[in-house]
Amino acid sequence: MAFFCSFLYFPRNSGFSAYGNSVIPPYSKLLRVLSIRYHILNYLPKEIVNLVHLRYLALKISLESIFTIDYQWRKLRCLQTIILDSPCDSFSPNNILGMPQIRHVYFSPGSLGYLDLPKLVQGNLQTLFWLGLPLRLQTEPDFKGIPNVKELGIHLMDYDPYYKMHSSEKPWGLLPHISMEGLLNLHQLENLKFERDQWFPKCDSKVLKAFPPNLKKLTLRRTNFSWEDMAIINTLPNLEVLKLRGDAFCGPEWKATGNGFCKLKYLQVTDHPTLKHWSVDADHFPILERISLHYCPRLVEFPTGFGDINTLQLIELMDCPSRLVASVKSFQEEWRDLGNDKLVLREFYTLPKESIDEADFA
Repeated sequence: MAFFCSFLYFPRNSGFSAYGNSVIPPYSKLLRVLSIRYHILNYLPKEIVNLVHLRYLALKISLESIFTIDYQWRKLRCLQTIILDSPCDSFSPNNILGMPQIRHVYFSPGSLGYLDLPKLVQGNLQTLFWLGLPLRLQTEPDFKGIPNVKELGIHLMDYDPYYKMHSSEKPWGLLPHISMEGLLNLHQLENLKFERDQWFPKCDSKVLKAFPPNLKKLTLRRTNFSWEDMAIINTLPNLEVLKLRGDAFCGPEWKATGNGFCKLKYLQVTDHPTLKHWSVDADHFPILERISLHYCPRLVEFPTGFGDINTLQLIELMDCPSRLVASVKSFQEEWRDLGNDKLVLREFYTLPKESIDEADFA
């Protein structure tokens, strides 16, 4: 009799079932790894809760399915990693976060709210995505239940769905904006991803002041900060990777100010159509190695200040205007004339001139 230790399911089509009425193979009681991420489940196979040796579980659940066995998650006492790609409100996550060995948790945005955070300290938990937080809160989360988390994703929502249960409190519009001061309690946090709903109001810059100094990687998406607020981020002393996506910052000019990013090695700027002018000096990015610019259609030229940063090795341009590409090529040629040929330029899908003109007048 053969027993499986790992099982990854890749169906030929969404209606395909490998083992009769179940996607789980027979003789699988000793499974440690189960991944069904590429097949949408219309129900949760009851056999899963009997796989007591599971360390890793990844599932994709359809909109129509409903978790009916939340109370049985406690059987999976060895589970360390869980990935649930599911619609909002399809299950209750608090039973999962309270599991004794759980280390890495990935939920779809909107599935996990701040009230689902563990009430008791879960010292093993190292990764948590995505935690939903509303714009306004009467009492902010302190994150003391997850003191050792190293990677955290926060998704800001417009309205708190739980607030309607507390009718005696202040009206929603009078509550203070969230400040996220509890993040300062996360002394092990190294990787933070912070994003907001598409129609969410502009984020208050005081949120940036709550980012802990131990951060090494920071990703911001749709936060709509002002470029002047970058002076707050560059005070993070250990930041090595900064990714700015989808209007993380807004405005036509980014002028580097402040003390600079003393440890930053990788900078990514993606989907920032309002950015036109960018100026830097060598002191602001003293050890930068790689720059990625994706869809910055109005950016006029590459900052000449990067010419004094001798650690720069790679510039990536994707969906950028031809004039920006030309300025980077000129920059690269100047380096070669000085005997420095280590700088690599990669360009993809340069925007045609008519697209650039439309962007300028949009």
